[in-house]
Amino acid sequence: DLIPLESGDVSGNPEAVQMSEYAMKLANIQTQTVGNGSGERELRLNGKVTVDERIAYTQSTHVPGRIERLMVNFTGEEVKRGQALAVVYSPELITAQEELLQAYAIRSSQPELFEAATQK
Repeated sequence: DLIPLESGDVSGNPEAVQMSEYAMKLANIQTQTVGNGSGERELRLNGKVTVDERIAYTQSTHVPGRIERLMVNFTGEEVKRGQALAVVYSPELITAQEELLQAYAIRSSQPELFEAATQK
């Protein structure tokens, strides 16, 4: 059987809930008056602080130059075959590439020069 609601108006708010003292104790509800006190609280936690690898990184290269952009940001990031890992700028690599392209054009007349450029 349904028990009709008593006419105890809860300030006209349809979302308000009203409970008796006994019902509040059964539901384990606790209330506290909000005051003007400080909202600060000290909380001590155990843990370890580590560097975020996504924003701090170093990479050694085998050629002089610099890494312009790094596409892999942290240890354990999944990479696929053929995926670009970094964009590197190196004046020595650019010079070596130009020499190789020039030696490629004359490879039939000077195969030794082409081989030396390929090794470089």
